[in-house]
Amino acid sequence: MERARTSRLLARLVEQKLVERLAPEGSPARRTLLAATEKGNDFADGAMTAAQCQFRRLGPSEGPRDDHASSTKLKEQVMKRYVIERDLPGVGSMSGDQLKAAAGTSNAALARLGGKVQWVESFVANDKTFCIYLADSEASVQEHARLSGFPATTVTEVHGVIDPMTAV
Repeated sequence: MERARTSRLLARLVEQKLVERLAPEGSPARRTLLAATEKGNDFADGAMTAAQCQFRRLGPSEGPRDDHASSTKLKEQVMKRYVIERDLPGVGSMSGDQLKAAAGTSNAALARLGGKVQWVESFVANDKTFCIYLADSEASVQEHARLSGFPATTVTEVHGVIDPMTAV
């Protein structure tokens, strides 16, 4: 019994630390996530918001996961998950300060879109980035690209997620 309680407390602490690390201070996503952890929701109760989905991958299932990872509701707005490929020559050799400035530019564009687009993470390669976003539509992703000045070479909607645990 004590072990289960300790596990729950540890899980809640990890979730709170993820929120603090990944959700911007004062953002709706941060408020939603912190409220959920303070109420004792462990994000595994099936009532996850889009903001929660971007911070916690769900457990194994048979076949591709389509439970909440690719589409869910946030403030009655459907948020879909997208992978954006951006052709950015030389991005892989940018300094930390240059990447920080680029992230700031992207965040400013996101702020102008009023929550229609959320940046989850980006993977930097030699001459490309591969970005994961939640958005209400592909058009909103393209509008972010226009506002930020970072081209969205290819935008692909994600319909499910698989990982090694899918085979279990």
